[in-house]
Order: sequence, then C-alpha cells, then structure tokens
Amino acid sequence: MSPQKSLLNPSVSSSPPKKARTANSSRDQMFLEQPASARGPRTVKEKAPASLASKPQTLVQVSPPASPAPWFQPNRVLGVALALGTGVLTMAAIIYGLTQWRDWTAQERGHQTMLEQAYESRSRQDYQACLTAATQISIYSRLYSEARTLQADCANAQAGIDIQRSYRLAADGDLQAAIALATNIDASADVYPDAQQAIPAWSQQLLTAAQRDYWQPTGSLETALATLAAIPETTDVYIQAQQQAEEWQADWSRNQDRWQAAQAALSQGEPAIARQEALQISAHPYWQQQQEQLLNQAQQQEQEQQYESYWQAAQQGLAQNQPEAALAAAQNLPDVPPWSDRKQAIIQQAETQARRNAFCRGFSMGLLSQCPGR
Repeated sequence: MSPQKSLLNPSVSSSPPKKARTANSSRDQMFLEQPASARGPRTVKEKAPASLASKPQTLVQVSPPASPAPWFQPNRVLGVALALGTGVLTMAAIIYGLTQWRDWTAQERGHQTMLEQAYESRSRQDYQACLTAATQISIYSRLYSEARTLQADCANAQAGIDIQRSYRLAADGDLQAAIALATNIDASADVYPDAQQAIPAWSQQLLTAAQRDYWQPTGSLETALATLAAIPETTDVYIQAQQQAEEWQADWSRNQDRWQAAQAALSQGEPAIARQEALQISAHPYWQQQQEQLLNQAQQQEQEQQYESYWQAAQQGLAQNQPEAALAAAQNLPDVPPWSDRKQAIIQQAETQARRNAFCRGFSMGLLSQCPGR
C-alpha cells in the first residue's frame, strides 16, 4: 500500500509504526527503572504520522518528575529562627520600655512630692528644709527648672538669716563661728557683699585675739594656732597669720628643747649646765615661769652639793680628831632640816672630842704624845 492510501484510509496502518511504538515503550520502561539522579532529561523520539513519514523526525525533550523536598532545609530553619529572635527582641524592648516608663513615672511622682514639700517649707520660713527638698529633684526631671528657681529663692532667704546670725556671733566674741557662717554664703545671694565686707574685719580681730592667747602665761600655743587657722585664705591678714604661726611654733620648739636639756642636766647632778640651758629660754610669760623654776632648781642643787661638801669636811675633821675643823665646817650648814639635825650632831661630837683632848693634855704628866690627836 502506498503512502497516499494510508493517508486516505486511516484505519489502515503500516507495521513499521507499531514496531516503533513498541520500541519506544521499552525504552520508556528502561528509563523509569533507572535512579532519578542518573536519568537526566528524558528525550523521546516521536514517530511522525504516515503522511509525514517522508519528513525528518522531531526530538521532544521531557523533564523527569520532581523529587520530594527533604524534611530539613537550613535556609528555611534559619529564616524561622531569625523571625523568632526578632520577635523576642521586639517583645523585650517593649517590656523594657514599659518598665522604664513606669520607673520614670514613679520618680516623677516622688519629685512632685519633694517639690511640694519644698514649697511648704518655704511657706514656714524653714529655708534649710526647702533647700534640702529642692536639691533632691533630678536634673532629668521635668520639674528640675522649677526646683532650681525655688532653690535659689530659699538660698537667698537663708543667706539673709545667716548674715544676721554671723553679726550676732561676732558681737558675742565668737569670731570663728561668725566667719565660718559668713564664708558659706553663696555668691548669688543678695547679702554676699555684706559678708565679704565683714569677713576681713573679723579676721583682723582674730589675729589680735590669737596674739593675746599666745602671750598668756598659761601657755596657750594650741589655742592661738587654732585661732589663726580660722582666718580665711581670701583675706589680707592670712599671710601675716601664717608667718606668725610659723614664728610661734619655731620659738616654742626651741624653748622646749632648752627646757628638756636643763631637766636632763639636773637629773645628772650638773646644776651649772642646767643654769646655762635655762638662761637661753626666750622671753615668753609661760617660758619665763619655766625658766625661773629651772634656775631655782639649779640653785638648790648647787646648795645641796655645797652642804654635802661641808658635811663631808666635818666628818673628816671628827675622824682625824680635829674637833676645831669639824666645828668650823659644821657652822656652814643651814639651820633647816635635814641639815640642822646633822649640824647639831657634828657640834656635839666635836665638843665632846675637844673636852676629851683637853682632859688628856691636863693629866698626861708630860706624856702628851699619848693623847688622841697628838
């Protein structure tokens, strides 16, 4: 049968196409039995109709069926984790913001209470309590500006009270307290110029008081130095006060050294050296008293040493059977205890010894050499 007949009668088919389909089916079965990874793209060569058998055959490329997605996909898990993390951070930020807002609100309520207390204290003219309450309001509070204004008003009012108190203290003679109170007055206060004018005058009075304390016979060096220390550095008399303090301390230290040296000499039985050290003490009412005591002690020690030498000479006269020499030495002893008792004992012993010697010479019958003392 010719090709044209085949086209006119579709029921008639040639055997070669059937064989071709059988061959194609076998190839399809073999392709499906291979692993998916080894198959690659499937190429099917279709058989052209009989009417087109004379034309070249066309190859149609068929993709293999898609394999199922694996259960673990890193990119998808990473995306989910990032989404969860972002959500957690967002929630934490919201919670933190709410907490900060709650704390700030609580602080503002506390600041409002403090401000009300400051106003109440000012109405009672308790300006120190007003300052205490106003200064506790934070700089980050919305009430800070108002608190600063109130604080300045209370500080100015308190300064007026302080300057009046300082005047009263100075009038009562408590210059140190007056200067200390006036020095703490803030420069923004209305009475600040008054305080700055009063402080130098009070400082000069302090210097005079310190000089008076130093030259007291009671030895008030520490009191004088404390008075000088109360003079502010900003005054004109401050340098003079410091120089005065250094001079007093040096002079006091020298006198202390001389006094200790004199005491050491007395303890060693050297009154002459003690007198020499005492005479080098400077002329200060307190140290003049100490000097006089040292000189008296040195004189007494010298007298004691002299009396001791007289006593020793009298004892030696008696030992050598020379009552006249013993009596002469004993006459130099004072009539005060304990030397008065010793003096009488020496005189009695010397007189007894003299009578015994006279009796011996009177009845010796020319043997005077056998009498004591011959």
